[in-house]
Amino acid sequence: MHNGLFLVIEGADGSGKGTQFRLLKDRLEKEGYDVAAFDFPQYDQSSSYFVKQYLNGKYGTAQDVGPYTSSLFYALDRYQAAPQIRQALAAGKVVLANRYTGSSMAHQGTSFNNAEERRGYFIWLDNLEFQMLNIPRPSANLVLRVPAETAQQLIDNKTPRSYTDKKRDILEDDLGHLQKAVQVYDDLCQLFPRDFVSLNCIQNGTLQPIEIIQEQIWQSIQALLPPKPQTSSVATTHTDDAQVTLLDEFAQAAGRHIVIENASNILAKKLESGRLATYLEQPAIYSNFDKKDVDGNYRYHTPGHFSPAVKQHYNAVMDQIFDIYAGMVNDLTAHIQANSKTPSQERSAAWQNATRTQAYDLVRPTLPVAAKSTVDIHASGQALDSLITRLLGDDLPEAQAVGRQILEKAHKLTPTLLEGVDQPDGGGSTIAYRANTYKAVKELAEAYLPIAYANQAEPIQLTSLWPRNELDLLPDMLYEHSSLSLKEISKEVDGWSYDRKVEVFTAFIGERLNRRHKPGRALEKAHYSWDIVCDYDIFRDMQRHRQVDDLEWQFLTPRYGYEMPDLIDEAGLSDNFEKCFDLSLELYSFLQENDSALEAQYATLLGHRMRWKVTYNAREAFHLHELQTTPQGQPGYRKFVQQMHQKVAEVHPMLAEAMVFVNKD
Repeated sequence: MHNGLFLVIEGADGSGKGTQFRLLKDRLEKEGYDVAAFDFPQYDQSSSYFVKQYLNGKYGTAQDVGPYTSSLFYALDRYQAAPQIRQALAAGKVVLANRYTGSSMAHQGTSFNNAEERRGYFIWLDNLEFQMLNIPRPSANLVLRVPAETAQQLIDNKTPRSYTDKKRDILEDDLGHLQKAVQVYDDLCQLFPRDFVSLNCIQNGTLQPIEIIQEQIWQSIQALLPPKPQTSSVATTHTDDAQVTLLDEFAQAAGRHIVIENASNILAKKLESGRLATYLEQPAIYSNFDKKDVDGNYRYHTPGHFSPAVKQHYNAVMDQIFDIYAGMVNDLTAHIQANSKTPSQERSAAWQNATRTQAYDLVRPTLPVAAKSTVDIHASGQALDSLITRLLGDDLPEAQAVGRQILEKAHKLTPTLLEGVDQPDGGGSTIAYRANTYKAVKELAEAYLPIAYANQAEPIQLTSLWPRNELDLLPDMLYEHSSLSLKEISKEVDGWSYDRKVEVFTAFIGERLNRRHKPGRALEKAHYSWDIVCDYDIFRDMQRHRQVDDLEWQFLTPRYGYEMPDLIDEAGLSDNFEKCFDLSLELYSFLQENDSALEAQYATLLGHRMRWKVTYNAREAFHLHELQTTPQGQPGYRKFVQQMHQKVAEVHPMLAEAMVFVNKD
């Protein structure tokens, strides 16, 4: 936990990182921020000895050395700088780095043609640097995207470097390597969008001016910047087993940074339901729930208000589920490795990591939603006000407790901030209003609606859409190019032939060369509403799309059932898999019988289906459908979005056809 911000400029060799790094450092300092700058590798430090020898070819080619050995060279160089970085962050500075761990992931990641092996390498390196070596993790990695051919031309324009007497080092001289590095950076941005942000530096085939690229960077980081230097303090407390940290960015008019550790998945879902803030949640890929902490406990939330008897039974069943989960991870990993067709000589550490990651993904449905995560929130003053009133008005004790702690610590840091939130005539009345209306509608729903949990015939239902005819969007497409009112344009368009309408529609969509080419905002007028029954993990992925509307969910329950992955059955683990769901149902029923119907949700598993609804517009559909159907995506979520896209295609075939980057395989 720290007060500062850690930014990294990334990109393939020759992408202009050094120039943008210096410009950003100067701009931050002119704006009044304390900046600590690090340029990796640190060629002027002895810690870079092995890196320099490697880049000069002293150990042979990159293929001779291999990705794991070369990664150690760079990791130890960063390890040497780690204490300075931590010190700067603790002092509230903006730490700015030219290259970091992402560079190793991208450049050494080119050694892997298999996507799963490359992902295994990413996990190995992440564990090495951020867990074993405890090197600070960046707040954001900004990736400058420049085609390899352009980048190599820029490399040749560089002034001589201290670490080599050659025009290009062994990596820069290999155009194929540079091309692969660009692709792997794209892969990182795709797999880990919360950590890696791609900034396109090319427009119409030409490198954009340096000033334009710098402005892109500045716009990307503005919302993350801490307050300018002043006396710093950090307030930390514990509520139940959740830890809330407010960083001293609240001294300014707008609060910004909250870190909530050890939050259950239910609380994380509630924290991330607001639209006005941005959220970073610890990826499950880095959470080894099969291991116990230093106190011998698994990582799950236990409500602090449970009676001793209820708590004892709750923990006993939870421990049993986690024990089975941990055993299945090991057994399934062994099964996958034993049945792999990968030749023995190619069964590298990356392959081992990839097979274990596959096991984690397949067994993950048996994890309870009580499993803990960390949520990092960047919020304006308005968003913070909304978050606190939402949490305090919630009926879940875990949410209320965290809301109280955020408010308490905000008051301690800056007494004037949020001073009206807990006043009876201010936020207090809003909290009461939300709680009272929620309770009143809940009671009426229980009184007038039947209770049924039967699976609907179609788990993905398109319940409504507008417009019925997608060509009805033409007036909105034409509006900004005309002097007529919308009504007058509609009257004109009504008299056009079908071919003319299609001509305008096609021109508005244009020739899309990649999925970042989204058509204009006229498509935001078209909407699709869905009623869905799917597993909890798919819902959480959809929730992270901030541009959706009308996203609401019903209570979590085991009553909608679950699916078992085929590989679980093939590995002979079906009994263990089913045992987790049987235990979940037993614990769920036990909590209901002991006046804890609300807390019974903690007993549900990530593989249990849940019912929820969502609305999003057609422009967001371009982003969501194309992004989430890429081959690199999680298979279950990918199949889910493909089914949604098919239903859109049935009602709006022209718009669906325009989503040319939807992968249907």
